[in-house]
Amino acid sequence: QLLDSALRPPAVEKVQRRRRRRVSYADGDRIGIDWLIREGASEVLVARIEEWDLAYAVGVRPGWGLLAVNDSMHELQSGGIQRRQVVESLLAPATLEFGRPMDFPEDLWQTQLKRMTAERQRSCIDW
Repeated sequence: QLLDSALRPPAVEKVQRRRRRRVSYADGDRIGIDWLIREGASEVLVARIEEWDLAYAVGVRPGWGLLAVNDSMHELQSGGIQRRQVVESLLAPATLEFGRPMDFPEDLWQTQLKRMTAERQRSCIDW
């Protein structure tokens, strides 16, 4: 009986963990991120990020979700106009928390794939 319970799959499905990145922008820093804010979407996504942005330096890429602004998730979870206003008015100083995507939108994936392909082609040596 003990062996049977050890071999039985868990009743509750394991929740997928997200890789997170927390970035603190100081006064005078610039935020070089274009956001994808879709009506009805569960979160705001990074659509494009400049290579000089602090978040890029720690691994944030297009498709990552914005999880919190200054340790608050409330405004981002509210959706609608309030979410859009908060995101579009982001300026340093601010602390942003990002999460690796759980579900990658097709249009962002295609853009990312094209960018990675172009980078790879530039790095290849012609013989």
